[in-house]
Amino acid sequence: KNIIHEDDYATMDSFLTRIITPENASKLKAFGDQVRELLGDDALYAKFLLNAKENDKAKRILRTSKELNEDQRFNLYLNIDKTEALELAKKRKYYSSLIRYYQTNNANKDVIATFISALNENAKLDSSPQLYECVLTSILKTKPENSGDLLQKLFKICDSLKHYDLCVDIGIELKNPNMLKKFTDQKPDHGFTSHSKIKLLKFIALAEPETAKKSLKTFAEELIN
Repeated sequence: KNIIHEDDYATMDSFLTRIITPENASKLKAFGDQVRELLGDDALYAKFLLNAKENDKAKRILRTSKELNEDQRFNLYLNIDKTEALELAKKRKYYSSLIRYYQTNNANKDVIATFISALNENAKLDSSPQLYECVLTSILKTKPENSGDLLQKLFKICDSLKHYDLCVDIGIELKNPNMLKKFTDQKPDHGFTSHSKIKLLKFIALAEPETAKKSLKTFAEELIN
């Protein structure tokens, strides 16, 4: 274990990966405690137990470990029992993981229902733009009666997280140039691509051609410089 902690170049990674394979896990399951200490990581140990067909022990680790994050716990539990994994996620309010799971399985109505639950409970969701893109995609596909209200709330969240690409898509979907005006002078960055900037200015031009023309000129100068 000391060797692993001092292994700055990750030379032991391939060895540890081989330990948790189904072939080796089944042979080493009798030495579970020693393997856990050697692995030094509950996520790896849970995978080891899963591959060793020690599902009950894996469940205990997944339910009690303080090392695992939400996604690790939920996704590993899915490999044992999907129904129990979903029940656990709902009970512990793993809304981000649930949204990703439902979107992956094209359960768009469940994505929206989970997003609404998170809003109602003021729950903190992951900050990744991919998560909110899942929500936006589900809203656009299902078009619920309250889609306008949901899009407004989604816009507010994306704006606060500086996911301006998504803000542009939401504003255009709502056909609301006023909510997008503040982005006309925003410089492109990792959360606001040049493509989104051009899309924004084209949309703004329909309502305020002069504003768009001025911003487009500034944008072109910035690209040149």
